[in-house]
Amino acid sequence: MVHSDCDWGTMTKARKGSPEVEEARLRQQAIGARLRRLFDDVVSEPVPEDFLAILRRAEPGEDAVESAPPRPGSEPDPS
Repeated sequence: MVHSDCDWGTMTKARKGSPEVEEARLRQQAIGARLRRLFDDVVSEPVPEDFLAILRRAEPGEDAVESAPPRPGSEPDPS
């Protein structure tokens, strides 16, 4: 378990505008900003070609059925 140097018992008893509350607010803002940057970085990464191939095979429709490799032991579609 990870322990923080922040004492939440003290935080809940601290008055609004106190240094402890202000410090906690600033920490939360910093964490939020870092999480947003991390999310933006992940979202901007290209999707791996292997994953795109899986998605194409999973899509319903003729293209997906025709492009999907046959499964071992399956028989061809008579249509």
